[in-house]
Amino acid sequence: MSGVDPRRTGLPGAAGKRDLAEVVYASAWMTTLAAAVGAAVYSLVLVGVEQVFARRRVSARDHRGLALIAGLLLAAWVSRHADKEFAQFALVALGVFFVWAALLTLTDRLKLPRGLRALAVVLLLAALAALSVPPPVSSFKLPFATKSVALGMAGWVVSWVWLTLFGSMFARAGTILGVVPSLTVLSGLTFAAIAALRPDLVSVSSKVVALGLAAAGLGVGPFERRIRHPAASAGAYAVGVAVAWTAAVCMVKNTALLALLLPLLIVGAPLFAAVAPTAVRRRTGALRPQHLHEVLMDQGYSQAQVAAIAVASAAYLCVLAIVLVVIVEWHWLFKLVVASVWVGTGIFFGFLIVRLMPRARSLSATPVEVRLFGLRLHGLTMDQALEQARAFLRSSEPHYLVTCDASGVVRAQDDEEFREIANSADLVTADGAGVVLASKLLGLPVAVRVAGCDMVEGLCHVAAEEGRSVFFLGAEPGVAEEAAAKLAERVPGLQVAGCRDGYFKPEEEAAVVRQIAALRPGVLFVALGQPRQERFIAAHLREIGAGVAIGIGGSLDVISGRKKRAPVFLQRVGLEWLWRVATEPSRLPRLKALPRIVLMAFRELLRGPAPLDDDARR
Repeated sequence: MSGVDPRRTGLPGAAGKRDLAEVVYASAWMTTLAAAVGAAVYSLVLVGVEQVFARRRVSARDHRGLALIAGLLLAAWVSRHADKEFAQFALVALGVFFVWAALLTLTDRLKLPRGLRALAVVLLLAALAALSVPPPVSSFKLPFATKSVALGMAGWVVSWVWLTLFGSMFARAGTILGVVPSLTVLSGLTFAAIAALRPDLVSVSSKVVALGLAAAGLGVGPFERRIRHPAASAGAYAVGVAVAWTAAVCMVKNTALLALLLPLLIVGAPLFAAVAPTAVRRRTGALRPQHLHEVLMDQGYSQAQVAAIAVASAAYLCVLAIVLVVIVEWHWLFKLVVASVWVGTGIFFGFLIVRLMPRARSLSATPVEVRLFGLRLHGLTMDQALEQARAFLRSSEPHYLVTCDASGVVRAQDDEEFREIANSADLVTADGAGVVLASKLLGLPVAVRVAGCDMVEGLCHVAAEEGRSVFFLGAEPGVAEEAAAKLAERVPGLQVAGCRDGYFKPEEEAAVVRQIAALRPGVLFVALGQPRQERFIAAHLREIGAGVAIGIGGSLDVISGRKKRAPVFLQRVGLEWLWRVATEPSRLPRLKALPRIVLMAFRELLRGPAPLDDDARR
């Protein structure tokens, strides 16, 4: 592809008799500043008009495209000192752009079909052709060819497709606040960097044009909230057309691969955002193809988070564009490999980062039941879990809770009895960073860890508030009593019905059950280790009659003080398992459950699309 010769036309303008490359570059700082000031002043005037008339009708239309072109108009006017002929022509050509963008905004106000925007691009090209401006894409270099091929009249058709593609992608991206100005700035800076790195491939005046585009984007950014339309509007479409034209002007023209890749990389993020939802719809059978930002916000991400994801993705691809220019002399096959690896790596780690990113809001105000590798799991917070336990205590029926860490999930794959017991529990919480990680990778609404050790004290508070007693079963002799004493100090009004260590023989189990049942505790804590504790509860819950029974593993050792728990900061970042292995090397074999559960998650992802909505909930 090839853009307009900057010595003849500039942005969409034309040069005078002199070579503009040196003249315009000499005043680059002035024109760049003018572009930013012009866009900002235009936006500020619109906001001022809105305030004066106390209306929001100004915001009913999207003026981002107009503000951007207004900045470029001021930049062209300032450059008249450098080259009068260029400035005059640029002002006329940009004036055509401005009028065209203003008419395009009427499609929003009149609610005309968006398909008319493609026709509007035809009218823009016709108007600029009348000013002797050639199409932005006028030639193309075929692979392995030594010279570019002039497209002739076909250049107008290719240009129309090119501008329409960029316009449509920016219109989609423009629905999220902050994305369009950011993409404009990134595009301009990328083109300017390319021009600076390879002045032998891109003209100096193209660098000034690119900087002007970036500066205008900066000028629009602070006022975007007040001058934009929330839908996929014509204003964002006009910005996309302006960026597409600049891409043609600043394009590397001596290699077909870069001529195709560079502009597509700039628009890669919004292009992916448009294509991905359609692919998801076909695979999941969704009723309509949601935009990618809608999919993400449905999963609990805020608008600011979605904007950050889009801008970070665009920046990543812009860096790739610059890298490809740096290695432009390499064989095209190596460049293709670099681009493929870069994009593939970005998609992989980008997916992980997005899935592991803290959600701005919870997917549900109530516990949500999901399936993780065939195991029932409830996505809830600690407070929700305790409130559910309170409801269990107030009922007349016994209930049991299971806290499941990575080793428990893995055990459920190999131990059918344990899996059935867990799936029959009234509540199953994610007690482990590995479980939360796997759930996030699969898009399941399990965002936080609900640790069994924390549940013990929380349940003691609930029992004390409800006037119910607790019983501690398990651990070494004396540990349960020590833990009970510590909890009694921290929980006012706690009634400890009794304690019993876990060192009893199978033939003594019936006597232990009768002992506990006689005391009728409201909450039964069983610390016999997994899966023995779950089997004990499932076998004797009805006979014991406790309102809530829960297996708590080695929590009594920690609460009693015999074992030290990981520092709080390690708990918050999900590395408590590392502390436990470091302080108890005997637990090292259990560590193999972590990589296994992660591999299971990736295997599940390869089998099909990650759950995106309520289909994940069963």
